[in-house]
Amino acid sequence: MIHRLLVLVGLVAAVVVGPFAGTALAHPLGNFTVNHYDGLTLFSDHVTDHAVLDIAEIPTLQDKPLADTDGDGVISAAESSAFAQLDRVANLSFSDGYRADRVGWHEITAVGNGVRLIDPQVPATSVSDELRRYPNDLLSSPLGVRSVTLRTQPGSGVTGGGLGVPLPTVGVLERWSGGVTSLFTDLAGGALTPLVGVLAVLMALVVGAAPTGMPCW
Repeated sequence: MIHRLLVLVGLVAAVVVGPFAGTALAHPLGNFTVNHYDGLTLFSDHVTDHAVLDIAEIPTLQDKPLADTDGDGVISAAESSAFAQLDRVANLSFSDGYRADRVGWHEITAVGNGVRLIDPQVPATSVSDELRRYPNDLLSSPLGVRSVTLRTQPGSGVTGGGLGVPLPTVGVLERWSGGVTSLFTDLAGGALTPLVGVLAVLMALVVGAAPTGMPCW
């Protein structure tokens, strides 16, 4: 029985030096994306989630007022932290619903510490190094794992075949959105002109209005 749930949230936000400076390098999936990584560790009496968000430039600017609670224009360490715990056979269901309206990478891993995972459907290690390095061969089809149900029992290690099915990737819409934002970044060329500003507004409307449904676990 899981007695408590401890959620450890790490928020990774871009520091914007220029409106579009370094976008292609920092956010290869596009400057409208909100990318997610959840690293689950199951203990005998609690669960921790090492959650990382890689928020591109435009969502960061839009969300800044939510984190800057004192309105001084600077997000302090305390504000960032604020924005941002089994003793028998049990099933644990986890779902990451944060900013579900945003396209981007969604990845979940799970390991046990004093808990045995039975044929888990997510890997033990992150293919993106917890959003530090996105694999080039997956940029055209980013991971789309938003939820998972884990079967557990007392013990350690993994039983069954481990990761038995391919991890789902995002659908056509998100791949299209990523391609469009990359094209927009190339057109912007690091300079914020009136034309670029109009294009940014139009793209925000299109991406925000489009449905973002995708297969989930």
